[in-house]
Formats: sequence, structure tokens, C-alpha cells
Amino acid sequence: MDFLAYAVGVNAAVLWLALAVILLIIEIFSPIGLFVPFSVAALGVAAKVYFGPELKFWGGLFDDVLFLGLGLILIVPFRSVLRRYLDRTPNINDL
Repeated sequence: MDFLAYAVGVNAAVLWLALAVILLIIEIFSPIGLFVPFSVAALGVAAKVYFGPELKFWGGLFDDVLFLGLGLILIVPFRSVLRRYLDRTPNINDL
């Protein structure tokens, strides 16, 4: 993302924030709940890039790995919350 930020001429945190907003817009049009965790992960990486620019490991590759890791870790809790509270579907174990 650093190369893209350099090519466009903006801060990398702005690109991470734009990615978070784009993922939320995609989630509005596809109600499967897959893009919300990755949007939250992109928001977290944007905060990390903005507030901690001195924490740059592996030439910015750490930010990409952090985004992917956070997104994958957050899938399970977000899917269960979205399924339970938004869909109002009963849990199969409660039947």
C-alpha cells in the first residue's frame, strides 16, 4: 500500500480509510456479512499507520499482513453476531 500511496501522492492512512469505506459500501450491496470484518481491519490498520508511522516493519508489508490477519480473525465473531442479532435466526444448538 505504501507504493500506491507514493504513486497517488497521499498518505497511506488515507488509502486504508478509503479501503474501509469501499468495503462497507460493498457490504451494503451484498448482505452476506463478509466485508464488515475486513472493513474494521482496514480501519485498524489506518489508525496504526496514522498514529504510529514509526512502527514500520518489513517496508510496509506488515500493514498488509496485519490487515489480512485481523480480517480473518474477526470473521468468526462478526458472523456470529450478525447472524444472531440481525437475522434473528435461532441457533441450532438451542432447539
